[in-house]
Parts: sequence; C-alpha cells; structure tokens
Amino acid sequence: MASEGLERSVAGGSWLFLSNIINSLFGLAFWLVIVRLVGADAVGIAGAVVSAGGVASILASAGLGVAIAREVAAHSGEAVGLSLMVGLMLGGIGLLLGLLLGGGLEFGVSSLWSGAFALLSVLSQTLLGVLMGLERFRALFLIGFIGNLARLLLGIGLAVMGLGVLAPIFGYLTLPLVGAILGLAIVSGSLKTLKINQGKIGSFLSLVASNYPFVLGGQILYMLGVYAFALVSGEALATGVLYISMTITMALAAVPGSLLSASLPIATRRDEDPFIDLLKLGLSILAPLSAGILVAPDYVLGLLNPDLVGGGLVLSILVISLPPFTILTAVIMRLNKIKSQKQLVFLGLASMLSMLVLVVPLAEALGAIGAALAFLVANIVPLPLASRHMGGALIILAKTWVVLAASSLILGWLPLKYVGIPWPLASALAVVGGLVLVHLANLARIGELLQALKVAVHEISGHHI
Repeated sequence: MASEGLERSVAGGSWLFLSNIINSLFGLAFWLVIVRLVGADAVGIAGAVVSAGGVASILASAGLGVAIAREVAAHSGEAVGLSLMVGLMLGGIGLLLGLLLGGGLEFGVSSLWSGAFALLSVLSQTLLGVLMGLERFRALFLIGFIGNLARLLLGIGLAVMGLGVLAPIFGYLTLPLVGAILGLAIVSGSLKTLKINQGKIGSFLSLVASNYPFVLGGQILYMLGVYAFALVSGEALATGVLYISMTITMALAAVPGSLLSASLPIATRRDEDPFIDLLKLGLSILAPLSAGILVAPDYVLGLLNPDLVGGGLVLSILVISLPPFTILTAVIMRLNKIKSQKQLVFLGLASMLSMLVLVVPLAEALGAIGAALAFLVANIVPLPLASRHMGGALIILAKTWVVLAASSLILGWLPLKYVGIPWPLASALAVVGGLVLVHLANLARIGELLQALKVAVHEISGHHI
C-alpha cells in the first residue's frame, strides 16, 4: 500500500472492524431473542436505561479514550499510569451522573443500573484506550469477543428465567465489566511498572477537554438522542424503534470508524498522515452496505420484531447521516495527531450545540423521526469548518451520497417496487452496484479494495505482509 502507516491502519483496523462485526452479530442475536422474550416495550425501557448510563459516562469522560490512545502512542508507558488515575476519577463522576439521569426516567427501573453502567463504561474505555495506544489490536478483539459472548449468554439466560426488563440491562452491564477486567489484566501483564508523571496531568487533561465537545456532539448522539426522546415522549415502543435503529446505524459506522480509530496511534507514532486515504477507503465500503439497508429498511427492522416495522424512515435518515459523520471523525483524528486543540474545540462545539438545540424540539414535533433528523443536521453543520482541515472532503461527501442514492434507489428499490423481486435480492443488487459505482466515482478502485482485503486477511491469519 502507499505507506507503512496506511498499511498498519488497515491491519489494525481489520481487528477493530472484526470486533465490531462480532459486536453487531452478537448484538443482533441478543436483541432478536430478547425482543421476542420480553417484548418491544421492555427493549425500549432497557434502551432508555442503558442510554442514561451512556450519557452519564460521556458527560464524565468525553474525549478520554481518544486522548489516551494519542498520548500512550506518543509517550508509551509513562502515559499509562496517568491514564488509569484519570479514568478512576472520571468513573466516579460517571457513577453519580448515572444515578441522577437514571432517576429522571419514568419507567419504574432503579437508577442504580444507569450509574453502574456509566462507571463500568468509563473504566472499560480507559483500559481499551491504553491498549489502542499500545497498538494491541488483537487483544482488543479478544476482549470484545469474550464480552459480547458473556452479554449474550447472561442476557438471554436471564430473559428465559423471567427477569423481564432486567435481562437486557444486566446483559449490557456485563460488556463493559468484562472489558475493564480483561483490559486491566493485559495492561498489568505487559508493563513492568506503572509511572504517574503528575507534571503532565495538565497537558493530558487539556487534550481530553479539547476532544470533549466533539464526543459530546458526535458519539453522544447515539445515547443522548434516545435518552432525550424517552424523556420527551415517554413512549416505550417508539423509544425502542429509535434505539434499535441507532444500534444498526452505529454498526455501519464501525466500518470506516475502525480504520480511522486505528490510524490515530499509528500515525502519531510514525508521524504519517493516512487519514484522507483511509476516509475514502472506509466510505467506499460503507456506501454499498448502507445502500443495501436503504432498499428496504422496514424489512430490516422487521427481522427483529414485527412491532418495529414502520420505523424505516427513522433508520433511513440515520444511515444517510453516516458519510458526514465519518468525515468529521477523520478530521478529528487528524487534528488529534497534530494536537490542534483549538480547532478540536471549535469543530466539536458546532456539532454538540446543533444536536442540543435540535433534538428536543424536533422530537416533540416529529417523534423518533425528529430525533433522527437532529442526528443528521448535527453532522452536516460542522462540515464547512471540517473541510478546511481536509481538502476535498465536501467533494468526497457529494460522491458518496450520489453512489448511495443511485445504488439504493435505481439498482435496488425500483426492481423491488416495480419488478417484484424479493427484498434480499434487491438489497444484494444495491450492494454490488454500489461497489461498481464506488470504482467509477474514483472513491476507491476495486484494486485498492482488494489490496486492503489482502492486508486484512493476512493480518488476521497471522501472515503479516
């Protein structure tokens, strides 16, 4: 490939991507059974409780994971002890916030579970961030696999036992718990001593704070949108539709997100700049997959539960928002690599404020569709600023949306609607057509996609290129 950093990002990203595939497959299996055992209403309640804990963890530690990965990559072992100390402190804050936010829900579920989820999420984020900075991508995959397996078995087991809404809640608590325990075990075993350089705590916290607005205005869209909608609407079923749609959307976002996440520690350590190449590569994979879902979003949701059918527009809006979200992620990674903290703050504030201003009024007016629109707009508003730090970003976005529209509407939806072919075949046509259009639009050549696949296969099989 073009550079060592690009190749290593694809190799490391392949483990993160595989981890996200495992997370998505286990997650789909989890919800497929849970929603049938405990009902869509219980899924909505559990989603709101988990979202409350997720919001609390991000309020307490937004920017922590990115800062840890960057600083550990730049300063190796001496940044690990500092990371763990700050993680413990912010985890305690997350616990308190989770108790408060969970108590604001009116579903009759103890706020203790939201607090516990927030604490465990911060601790898990801290340890996984350290492993990311150390480029321990294989270990991250193994931790994710074990955690997801534990979530699946425990959640389904408790549902069969009749615990109702507590089954999915306890299942989700298991995931960050396993991440924290195994992450600590691996970090402790790979480092002889843990040093805490208190003289650098100010610089470390400054980088965390610089990333805070973007995480609050970007990653928090997942949790905040669901939590705010639950508070505004009080409708468990509609909350469940939004939560499941967000889950599918974030699974898709993991395609380019894995490559870009791996690129930060790798580019920092090697002083390279593979971000725009990885952005185009990630979008070239994301667009065809997204087109396959846009062909028949109601059918996709219906696979989980017939009650979720009708939420197709919500899912479609969220999927359309992924290209700008991916561009913002790429720019954020580049700004972290060069430690441009002022620009990180400006870009993050534009996204965060857009979401905070729009999510409640749009949710009140349009329900779950309004919450999805808030997600879309909050990712579009910062793009003019983001494009200043990544030349050609807006052109890349336009090409991606054209590919997405042409492959999903012309190659998928029209044959489904007017020829009557089965929807799985229509979705497959959209995916294949999307790959061809990606090549023609010069987002990524078929040869480049095959080379990336070759690197990924060799990495996972242990035969490194």
